[in-house]
Amino acid sequence: MSTVVSTRRSGSRALCSFLLCGLLLASNDHAKALEEESPASADPSLFASQVYPILKRACLRCHDAKKQKGGLRLDSRSALLEGGDSGPALDANDPTASLFLKAIVYTDDDLQMPPKGKLPDVEIAVLRRWILNGAQQYSVTEDSAFTAEDRAYWAFQPLAESQLPRVKNVAWVNAPVDAFILERLEKENLDPAPPATKHVLARRLYFDLVGLPPSPAELGAFVEDPSPYAYEKLVDRLLSSPRYGERWGRHWLDLVRYADSEGFRRDAYRPLAWRYRDYVVRAFNRDTPYDRFVTEQIAGDELTPYDRDAVLGTGYLRMWPYEYNQVDIPKQLSEILNDITDVTAEVFLGLGMSCARCHDHKFDPILQQDYFRLQAFFSAIMPYRSIVQGSPEEKRAQKMQHAEWLLATHDLREKLSALEAPHIEWCWERSLGRFPDAVKNLLSADFDTLSPLRQQLYDLAYRQVLNDRRRFLKKRFTGEEKKRRDELKKLLASFDHLKPKEIRALTIVDVGPIAPPTVVGGRTSRPGAAMSTENVPPGYLAILEGQPLGESLWAEIDPLPGNATTTGRRSVLARWLTRPDNQLTARALVNRLWQYHFGRGLVATANDFGRQGEPPSHPQLLDWLARELVRRGWSLKSMHRMLVTSNTYRQGAAPEMDRERADLAVRLFGSNRTRRLAAELIRDAALEASGELVTAIGGPSEESASLRRALYVQLKRNRPDPMLSAFDAPLGTESCARRNVTTTAPQALLLLNNEWILARAKSFAERVRSGAAAGAWDAERIVRRAYRAAFGRAPTEVEINAAVGFLERQSGEIIATLDTAAPRLNEARRTALVDFCHALLGSNEFVYVD
Repeated sequence: MSTVVSTRRSGSRALCSFLLCGLLLASNDHAKALEEESPASADPSLFASQVYPILKRACLRCHDAKKQKGGLRLDSRSALLEGGDSGPALDANDPTASLFLKAIVYTDDDLQMPPKGKLPDVEIAVLRRWILNGAQQYSVTEDSAFTAEDRAYWAFQPLAESQLPRVKNVAWVNAPVDAFILERLEKENLDPAPPATKHVLARRLYFDLVGLPPSPAELGAFVEDPSPYAYEKLVDRLLSSPRYGERWGRHWLDLVRYADSEGFRRDAYRPLAWRYRDYVVRAFNRDTPYDRFVTEQIAGDELTPYDRDAVLGTGYLRMWPYEYNQVDIPKQLSEILNDITDVTAEVFLGLGMSCARCHDHKFDPILQQDYFRLQAFFSAIMPYRSIVQGSPEEKRAQKMQHAEWLLATHDLREKLSALEAPHIEWCWERSLGRFPDAVKNLLSADFDTLSPLRQQLYDLAYRQVLNDRRRFLKKRFTGEEKKRRDELKKLLASFDHLKPKEIRALTIVDVGPIAPPTVVGGRTSRPGAAMSTENVPPGYLAILEGQPLGESLWAEIDPLPGNATTTGRRSVLARWLTRPDNQLTARALVNRLWQYHFGRGLVATANDFGRQGEPPSHPQLLDWLARELVRRGWSLKSMHRMLVTSNTYRQGAAPEMDRERADLAVRLFGSNRTRRLAAELIRDAALEASGELVTAIGGPSEESASLRRALYVQLKRNRPDPMLSAFDAPLGTESCARRNVTTTAPQALLLLNNEWILARAKSFAERVRSGAAAGAWDAERIVRRAYRAAFGRAPTEVEINAAVGFLERQSGEIIATLDTAAPRLNEARRTALVDFCHALLGSNEFVYVD
């Protein structure tokens, strides 16, 4: 590891000490008292926890190895003793006479540091105490970058070889995970909860694996199946269902902040975003190994450019929010790269790194340099919209077909171009006027002569020019000219059958084989500005150096053989993320699987394994699962099967006990708890109950009124679907590791008044009534059908009597309000049944699952 001019806070204890110190030193009297403290009482951790952060911020920018104003360096004790043009900064014989102290307390008009303003008294006191101790702890080598506590932090340790614990109640262990859970329960003198009934378990499993309730027939078949392997057969059938990919694809889309719109004020619709959504669904249904799934999203275009799905996977890198009219193009590029860096760290590594964008992380052993090392893997990307995918042979055939279209349409296109040319020139000048001079100059340059960075900036700016052109041209053509243009476009469209069939999608390419520089500080250099020389190369977390996982792979980052269009950097990152010994990737993934199955992760903060998150409740189990994932070939379905067939998963509610112990049992996974269905599941279950669910898979996203699964409803960042939003669906603006689960009055009001829900209630009523004989009204039979459709179970006698009584009373009240002379009773009964079905769709049993 190269010398790291950085340091870490020495954990939460040092931070608390520092904050407490700041409070105690708020007055000059306290500061003076600290200044006069004897050197013998100096804290050996003072430098790492308090001194160095001040030096780094206030001094080292002008006085380090790269820059020495006044001939002075301050990055080592020897440099302090040597001093600069004014003499030694540190007097070893009499520290109180040191020029360093005189400079920071401003006692000499000619020697005042920092020159832009005196340091706060608290910070002066810290530095004085350190100097009076002879600056003995000064060290900015790699050893001071991290404390022993940092290096011992659990998230950065290699995966432990966890042995299955020994437990007393061996008979309860049906899967290895049961042994880990039972061990903790036995330590707390807790017993696992009794198993759930087959009815409860089936509904839980259906919603968990496919996101839909079982039909009455499916539920009945399982409950009546006497086979000891009935449950295992049901698990396999659900994992093989195409609905599995839809359910678990939604989890992944939450993580990668999928949306069908750009965000920001305009929130423009993204008509091609659905390609990535469908890719995710296919990947889950195919049980694409997780290491390949990650690789395709990070570098599918580099490693397997002829694999359509692999290239579509790079749509992950296009999910960032986009402000279409941001004229500060360098800022826009910087924000895009920051967003990708933040989400990649959270999703694949389980690390919240965004704090390190501006400074070394205050709580975790993550350096600012680490943040930009990760960002450097993505520094060459350019968004790409229209791609011609396929094998080299397919591409050649497509090019030939495209050439045929060009030849057939040459004259038409020339005429259209000549008609539009004057207007396009006007649009160009109008659009260009929005940008600052630096961007105007950039757009006037020859693209091929620009540096990689300026090509990226040009591309982002030119996208806005094209967008303006489309908007302006719609308004520019009027009268005969508009008529002529429409005729030419219609004629041109008549040749569309000659065009090659292309798959258009939102993907990523690299600007070329040479990456633009990555600059610490998060702001890409502006057009016309001098290029920064502090180019950060791609790399991994410094805390991992010394482990095999932390070995530099810089030598591997070269343009891929035969591919002069990419840097190859993302391929290296993908290989590192999916190494079998990458404890971060494996832990993050299995923790998510556990969370989605059990309601809470082994680490509750799934996107943040740092100190600001929560430590794992079962660390040995977490590591065992991570190793098991790799042993099983990164197969998610195999992991699902193991988890849901465990007795831990099959538990029911805990028996009656005091609240404190009941809460402990839940935290230690010693019982299951009732959980509210996710927003999409409530919506889909309503469609299933009403018999209206359209089960087609894939394709463009549809409006909220659609009868397809919620997965296929347009997710607009600034205009969310009211029902999904009310039940805590994420907005797609940032990675969502765990959804909020709220219980609010607006949710009940929405289920009561929402037009979409009312329409489902009407269809539900027609469905349960349609089984009755013509002209017959069998209220009890209708109630039984309604309960089975809504809850998958038969109603109790008490429920039947209550429901039938309600239908009779409601019918009577409705008859009194009818003015028509038509058969009033039948109409009243239909309306009353709608009210009853509406009540079922809004009931707790419908919205919650045990």
